[in-house]
Amino acid sequence: MTLAPLDLSLADMALRILMGVAAAALASLSGVGGGVFFVPIFLFIVGLPPNIAVGSSKVVVAIVSIVSGLTYLRQGTTRLSRAAPLMVSMIPGAALGAYLVAYIDPRLLEVILGLFITYYSLRLLLVTARKALAREAKPVEEEGSRGPRPGGRYLMLATGVAAGLFAGLTGTGGGAILVPMLTLLRIAKLKEAVAISMLSISLGAVVSAAIHVWTGVVDFGGAAPFALGALIGSILGPMAASRLSTDALRPIVALVLLLVALRLLF
Repeated sequence: MTLAPLDLSLADMALRILMGVAAAALASLSGVGGGVFFVPIFLFIVGLPPNIAVGSSKVVVAIVSIVSGLTYLRQGTTRLSRAAPLMVSMIPGAALGAYLVAYIDPRLLEVILGLFITYYSLRLLLVTARKALAREAKPVEEEGSRGPRPGGRYLMLATGVAAGLFAGLTGTGGGAILVPMLTLLRIAKLKEAVAISMLSISLGAVVSAAIHVWTGVVDFGGAAPFALGALIGSILGPMAASRLSTDALRPIVALVLLLVALRLLF
């Protein structure tokens, strides 16, 4: 654990807080933890070594997932009972993935996962474009809008294991996998899928952050202004989501997930 002194001007401090607000708001709007934003920030803006950048990012992601997940709960966007099976099943899935990474080429899986997320993101953008071009036509069915399938609890458990497995194998946050799976499998509509995702990844995010703190790869000084901003953004994101229509939310989710896919592919 490091605590570097903050030799920043007031303007630099304010800028870092605002970046934390923006990154956390986008992350909580799209159902991803935020590592896709915070790792590059800590690497290229703060200038931390890669291992410290990842560890510091995990602490901020834990804040984002907990605060935004609780905010979604308070709003009634989802219920804890909906996320609980995923929270439980993602842990063994992630553990299995961490074990199998020694036997399976993670690069191949990153490409497969990146292509899957790209497909899902482009699908969301296509639906958005179709609805924008044909407002008066028959409404385009929203992902997940056909209602829950039979055996929903078992499907949720299997989804959690699969998301945890891929997250453990590739190092990708589970949210980038959960949102597509929850909607494509018709477990939840997009807004609830985002809320469920943030709740589901919170437990794993806390455990991961604690391990990184324990092993001393967190720069609390460098992370502090971004964490403060993330605390604010994690509340603003769900508040914005509650006011946005699904049509407005869909391209935001798609573009954030495309960033994750590009990171996996390249």
